[in-house]
Amino acid sequence: MAVLSIIPLAADVQLGIWKIEEPVTTLLKRFPHLEKTVESYHSIERKRQKLAVYALLYAMTGKQDVWISHDMNGKPLLENYQISISDTHGFAAIILSKSRIVAVDIEYMSDRVSRIVSRFLRSDESANKVEEQLIHWSAKETAFKFYSSQHLQYSEMRLHPFTATAHGRVEVDNLKAGTVLAVNYVVTSDFVLTYALEE
Repeated sequence: MAVLSIIPLAADVQLGIWKIEEPVTTLLKRFPHLEKTVESYHSIERKRQKLAVYALLYAMTGKQDVWISHDMNGKPLLENYQISISDTHGFAAIILSKSRIVAVDIEYMSDRVSRIVSRFLRSDESANKVEEQLIHWSAKETAFKFYSSQHLQYSEMRLHPFTATAHGRVEVDNLKAGTVLAVNYVVTSDFVLTYALEE
């Protein structure tokens, strides 16, 4: 198993992170019933990510008969749970709750984000360091998922000023709805992870 952590965030909320190290063949030996689920993916990396998501989900729930579907907005659905899923190069993350809206995003640590910063950073936001840029990007991805039915654009979300640390919380304005979402973040040498849960 490659579970990095399964963390209880509240009485009914848990966050799981999986480091994707296993080849597809190893994961399929463990979960052979998922072969048809991944056969449509041509990319080996996408197959590994999909299998890792299910492996992590099984580790978090203790059930191998759970199945993820999606609504018309692409939001993942899981019977008896609120769920949000994210994967990136080498990692997968899931946040689960039986009663609260939840959202998660994970991005691997890389300066590639600096090349696309104009796509997601507003003129009234500031992010000079790679870590700050990744927190902006990831927090907006988390807010997008949290408000999935609103189809927010990056320009419709604005982070309040913050100083990046190893872990913390940022506030994200939903300018479309006039609300504010608290988004937690974790910065490691390998990834930036952000998550939100309904208060």
